[in-house]
Amino acid sequence: MLFVHRNWLQTNLFDKMRQLAAQRSLKDLTVGPTLTVSNQRLRAHVDALLKIPGAELLYGGKEIDGGQHGIYHKYGAFEPTAIKVSLSEM
Repeated sequence: MLFVHRNWLQTNLFDKMRQLAAQRSLKDLTVGPTLTVSNQRLRAHVDALLKIPGAELLYGGKEIDGGQHGIYHKYGAFEPTAIKVSLSEM
């Protein structure tokens, strides 16, 4: 969880985070499975967060293509993901 002061919303912080997240991959092990949560639970969590008024998917939110990995289906294999939710909604 990242708390962002409103002044930082005037910068390119989220764009920079998106750029850095896009560089991560299974190939260099900067992305890996989530052993405690399945893709089904991750998807349900992302969907629930996006139902919060004003919530916004900044990047990610999708499963890593199954053809790109051999991660067992009971583990999570999601792209790096960020969802913006206002503090007042938390």
